[in-house]
Order: sequence, then structure tokens, then C-alpha cells
Amino acid sequence: MTATAPSPAPTIDIEDLGLDRGAHLLIKRALRELPVGGRLGVRGRAPDLAVHLAAWCRAQGHRAEPAPPPLVAWVIRGSAETGR
Repeated sequence: MTATAPSPAPTIDIEDLGLDRGAHLLIKRALRELPVGGRLGVRGRAPDLAVHLAAWCRAQGHRAEPAPPPLVAWVIRGSAETGR
């Protein structure tokens, strides 16, 4: 039996789109495909994206962690949405 490398976590590139302009809908859709505890890499160029993403994650029951460039953050899916 050979060990297999874990598959890389999915990422989403929201480009210049900010959370105030609909990027949260794209992120929410991508998170639905992940199990609770799954990671989604978020990449984008909108000003203050990291701050807005962290606040949005807290409000939605997810967690945002800093990530190395070119990513802005890792979003860790929480269990809040599955309980609704």
C-alpha cells in the first residue's frame, strides 16, 4: 500500500470584487462544497479584503486564518450553517 499525498485545498480568486459587491456569495457557494473544518483559499485584490473577510467569517460562523501570498486568507468552514 502506498501513501497518497493529500489533495490541495481549493482556492477561489475573487479578483477586484469586494465582499460589499457580492464576493461573499461566491465564497459562500464554494464553502458549501467543503465539509465542516474544510479549508478554502481566498485570493483577491480588493482594498481591505482581509479585514472584511475576517469579519464576515466571524458573523457566518467560519474562521479566517492568514495565508501566504498570493492568498489573502484561508477560510475554515464552521458548522453554523449546517445547524440552520
